[in-house]
Amino acid sequence: MKISQKYSKLISLGILAILVLTVYGRSLHFNFVSDDTLHITQNTHIHPITFNNLTYFWENSYQGLYIPLSYTLLMIPASLAADGSSPTSFDPTPFHAANIVLHFANCALLFALLLSITGSCAASFAGTMLFAIHPIQAESVAWISEFRGLWATLFSFLALRFYLTGVERDTIGKRYILALVFYIMALLCKPSTTIVPLLALILEHMMYRRSILTSLRRLWPWFFAAIILTCINFSVQDPNSSMSIHSVLLRPLVALDALGFYISSLLFPTSLSFGYGRTPQVALANSLFNINIFLPLALLLILFVFRRRIGFAIYPMLLMVAALLPVLGLIPFGYQAYSTVADRYMYLAMIGPALLVALFWQHLKIVGHVSILILLSCFAALGFHQVGYWKTRDTLHIRAVEVNPESYSSLTYLAQLAFEKYKNIDLTEKLYRQAIQVSPNGIMAYAGLGKILVLKGKTKEAIHYLEIADRSKFVPSGVSYYLGYAYYKQDDNGKAMQSLDKSIRDYPSVMESWILKANLLKMMQHPNASARTLLDALKVAPNNEKVLHELEAVTPEVDDPELLKEIDASLHTP
Repeated sequence: MKISQKYSKLISLGILAILVLTVYGRSLHFNFVSDDTLHITQNTHIHPITFNNLTYFWENSYQGLYIPLSYTLLMIPASLAADGSSPTSFDPTPFHAANIVLHFANCALLFALLLSITGSCAASFAGTMLFAIHPIQAESVAWISEFRGLWATLFSFLALRFYLTGVERDTIGKRYILALVFYIMALLCKPSTTIVPLLALILEHMMYRRSILTSLRRLWPWFFAAIILTCINFSVQDPNSSMSIHSVLLRPLVALDALGFYISSLLFPTSLSFGYGRTPQVALANSLFNINIFLPLALLLILFVFRRRIGFAIYPMLLMVAALLPVLGLIPFGYQAYSTVADRYMYLAMIGPALLVALFWQHLKIVGHVSILILLSCFAALGFHQVGYWKTRDTLHIRAVEVNPESYSSLTYLAQLAFEKYKNIDLTEKLYRQAIQVSPNGIMAYAGLGKILVLKGKTKEAIHYLEIADRSKFVPSGVSYYLGYAYYKQDDNGKAMQSLDKSIRDYPSVMESWILKANLLKMMQHPNASARTLLDALKVAPNNEKVLHELEAVTPEVDDPELLKEIDASLHTP
């Protein structure tokens, strides 16, 4: 009997490995996307592995988070991915491979955890299969930047596993110490794991019927560690990064909307994306008609009415809600400026739905088992399809706009793509105008639309949009130049000169600004000043052919002997 159970475990893990590789294997050939540039290709401290690089993340925050263990572990695939051409030039394949391996490791740990709860290999396999292949997991596995969540979940599962086996005899020993160590490691990988002690409390009550007070006495060091790491992360975050919701009374509505969104995404995972744009403002708009807000309440009512038949579902639901607590919007967090919800927030929280499937499996007969396997097979097919959207930035943003036509970041990205890759100016203009309608404060869309209108000869209209972009705190590259050009075409030489001077000051490497200013000065009968401008440009970009050509053209009109000597030296410098 023991041998049979042993082989059942091995066969289950083998099938899970095949499923994980089948669903996520093609991501091995995918490129870097989205924030991968921030965490990897622009991160100068993950390669090579040196003492200074190892200590950097432990002494400093990075991108507003203190998660030193995540970045330390990232050095391992980075050392395998480095192609040697530069410290930040990497092959994405080792990073994708690491994510797939981590995901399977998490599946194996969850399988062991479910097996300790249910005692059934088949039920545990069914629950773990949901965790392994559900389409909502595609973001966490196919997106390299989510290495943080994968490592954090690995250490969280290890912490739960050792804690629950350690307290089985109601004692504190080596397993408890190991559990605490793994939990601290999870905290050092991702701040949202602060909620793991609550998961441990729920599971301990479910498995051993221990009182909450007894569990709290054991878990107080966990909560203490969570408070310390939370304080550290709050101290390093930008205070202006969080989406402010002035009324605390409205936050539960935002949380209910997020919870309803995740429930509907679990049941009907056909419209998943990486950019939902579901900010608190969107969630609260027409809240009386928002089905997501009422969905969790409806499920709670169903659970209460049928509590005698499906009362076992309360623990899985509590696990899911508890795991999501840090990102439901009850406490504002930075990403809410873009969206309260994101698929990656469900990764650890999938422990709840996985346990629910395992428990349902135990309460159903053969027809129910077949139904669950058919549903899981459908999820696997959808998961395979969902992974494909993470192939490139292009496929990712196209999908984002398909799901959410009001995704500002994706609209601006696709506008740039339409112009740079497909040279479709009309489509570019349309996408920028749509982005401005979505986000009237989006400076990049104003800048992009202004540039396109200049290229289309609509300089008067272009000035309106470029002036808005030019007044922003951080003026995008090229805005002042195009604004100067638009003023020049409208015969407003004074404003044209002011804009060009600003462009040269902020972005001296934009040679078009120097050249246009020189031509404007030449047209205004100031050949000496025009030549001086071009000579200054050559100090920034020596031997620039366009600048040299313009300098050669203006030289016959220059009447300053000293200036002519400088021009001659520049024109004849090898």
